[in-house]
Amino acid sequence: MFWSLVTCRQRFGNRLTKRNDYPPGGHLGGKVWDNIVPVLKAHGHSVFTPTLQDEYRYNLSDRIEQVSQLITAHDLKNIILVGSSYCGMVITGIANKIPDRIGLLVYLDAILPESGQSVVNIFSLAHFVPTMPVETSPTYTEKLYFDSHKIKALPKLYVLCTQSSFALVTALAKQKIDSDRHNWDYIELQTSHLPAVTHPDELLRLLLNLGEA
Repeated sequence: MFWSLVTCRQRFGNRLTKRNDYPPGGHLGGKVWDNIVPVLKAHGHSVFTPTLQDEYRYNLSDRIEQVSQLITAHDLKNIILVGSSYCGMVITGIANKIPDRIGLLVYLDAILPESGQSVVNIFSLAHFVPTMPVETSPTYTEKLYFDSHKIKALPKLYVLCTQSSFALVTALAKQKIDSDRHNWDYIELQTSHLPAVTHPDELLRLLLNLGEA
């Protein structure tokens, strides 16, 4: 099974994990999955953990293209595509662009956009005040347009983290899922917003079960 685990690179891990030591002086990114990847590989899975391009130099389309190119360059098919937090935007765009390569979309305590929304729009609707400036970032202000029928046709799982500091945003996602449950699988984890860091064992059990299924 092929996996792509996508996480953004912002410098706000301490707030999201409710810790004071993470990340130690660096940005979030692919290293978020350091506790997860070796175990998945030991179970025979191929895993990709791209670190997305800088959010103040690149826009949302650039990030979608970055991961789409990784998938097509390696000719990956039937991939499990996991997007954490903001990366719900990114995996939605990827699924719209190359739906034939996606086996399962996993939104891990992630933004769940509707076509025509930007991150700034969603934060405003959720009354969520981020700690970093989003209005000056092209990746947060660009609106995502996609064919909702393509996304609806794909298998999808939403994982809600119940101890999340992103709860105002994920509550909007849950409302959408509750109104359309026949198109979604849904579970909850008793973890922080970044379970790969704070509760890797719980997340690993979930991912390994998905891989076996």
